[in-house]
Amino acid sequence: MLAQELEERVVAAQERAALIIVEVPALPSYLHELAPAVRAMAVGDAASIPRWSAPWQAEGRRVFATAVPPDEPSQWIPVAHFCRDPLIDPRLSAEVWLFAPVTQAPGPPVVACAEGG
Repeated sequence: MLAQELEERVVAAQERAALIIVEVPALPSYLHELAPAVRAMAVGDAASIPRWSAPWQAEGRRVFATAVPPDEPSQWIPVAHFCRDPLIDPRLSAEVWLFAPVTQAPGPPVVACAEGG
């Protein structure tokens, strides 16, 4: 399940994580149940990412987003990748990427689903 993988692989490993969710409609409800450690969470469009990330970074939170802001894409890099089972909901994308600001990005490079991610 995407939310559980997100919690276990990425967000749980970070103290004071914050997550901005863009175009992953089911994720907030899963996170409330499976990832209660994520206390800072917002749902919006990609253009709203800076509005949420700036104050959270100022609070010392590690910020993640499921998209990159259109005005500053080079300032965000992919840090995690999740492959969804299309049988769960075939209308949604088979892939979900998690991005972080370049200044906060942890971890090794990520791979695409077709590459075994």
